[in-house]
Amino acid sequence: MIRPDNILKTSAGFTMIEIILLIILSALFGTLLFQFTGTSVTRSGEEVVLVQQGCELTGIMEQMTADYDELIKTDPEGFSLDTFQSNIAAGNTKENVPYYGDYTVNTNCYIIFTDGNEVVVDDSNLLKVTITKGSQSLTALFSKKTDT
Repeated sequence: MIRPDNILKTSAGFTMIEIILLIILSALFGTLLFQFTGTSVTRSGEEVVLVQQGCELTGIMEQMTADYDELIKTDPEGFSLDTFQSNIAAGNTKENVPYYGDYTVNTNCYIIFTDGNEVVVDDSNLLKVTITKGSQSLTALFSKKTDT
């Protein structure tokens, strides 16, 4: 049996000072943890967006290449890079056919290489196409001549 003078000594629980100290320490450690991992958590989605943009650009470029191959197969003698160049310039508008996807055309010009340097010309056998989505860019070269 518990005697009346031991009732106050056997009470279970925390004192008000212990609870206040627990709250203060929890807030302090929470703040330190947030400072330590804050940048990683808040910017963790950026890599995912970059990968998505890169995959979308790859898909767009694959569609362009398939269109290029189809144009060559249908009329190898009359194939013109001018037609393909205009398809690329207008291929980012949904109303146009072919529609490749959502991208920005950075470079869509004929080039030649002289002394290892790239020179833009009015007409050539080599078409340079650079497309961009967000901060990702993709470049491909297409030629007039075929190996058939």
